[in-house]
Amino acid sequence: MNVPEWLAGRARNASDIGLAVVFAAVLAFWASRIAGSWGSGYWQFGCVAEAVVCLIALLRRRERAWAAIAGLAVATVAIPAALFGGLPAEPGPAMALGLSVLVGSAVRTLPARSAGAIAAGGLAVVAASLFSARTLAFGVPAVTMLNGAGWLAAVAAGLAPRLLAARRRAAADKVRRDERLALARELHDVVAHHVTGIVLQAQAAQLVARKRPEQVDASLAGIEAAGSEALAAMRRVVGLLRDADGADPATRSPSVWRIWSNASAATAGRCACGCRTTTRRRPGRPRWRAPSTGSYGSR
Repeated sequence: MNVPEWLAGRARNASDIGLAVVFAAVLAFWASRIAGSWGSGYWQFGCVAEAVVCLIALLRRRERAWAAIAGLAVATVAIPAALFGGLPAEPGPAMALGLSVLVGSAVRTLPARSAGAIAAGGLAVVAASLFSARTLAFGVPAVTMLNGAGWLAAVAAGLAPRLLAARRRAAADKVRRDERLALARELHDVVAHHVTGIVLQAQAAQLVARKRPEQVDASLAGIEAAGSEALAAMRRVVGLLRDADGADPATRSPSVWRIWSNASAATAGRCACGCRTTTRRRPGRPRWRAPSTGSYGSR
């Protein structure tokens, strides 16, 4: 395990410990309030149900989907039980906090369909709390307002990093597409350069055949070598295009420049017929430069 993973694990453990302390404090506070207002025999059921949801929230990292389903199921059972048993309305503060953690974790990490189903289940629990509420605040039961606020905070906390990750993936895909387009253009230049060289050597071979027939074999050998060089250069660039499909632009940049340098080296120099060949730059296009690893990594 490297240092970043170790630090991330310690941070997760610290956050879970802090969350457990918050759960315990909220449970103790709500139990004392219920005992003071309802009597000593009314806080046990709510405290146990809320403690179960809080425990599930602390264990959510093992299986986030099933943890969220289990928490919602406990809340679904606790609401009618509190209503028909003459007990304080559920979900209470600790249960609402635990459900918020479960819903937010599911929305952040699960696939879109599963995350939407968990979020819908949380909203259904908020709506069901209307039936078990007895005290109203501005026409809406206080327990419903509490759970509704927790649900909204959970969905927002889950969607924010999810959307940020989607934007990062879109930016990486754009970099990848732009890079592949640039390589495709360079492949066109490589092919055009070599074909031009082959045409020039073929024309030179025609002249040699008329004036010095004994040197025709050497001219044909030069044409063959130029064709082989063209095929090798195209294989290198096409291989780069294939390898670039699933690679991260930040890690792919050095190999892009290295392979392109090899391909450019094969195209530079003199042809077998002795004529000097150069790769011309298209009008309006900047000269190819080595991609900067830092610039790609920061996108």
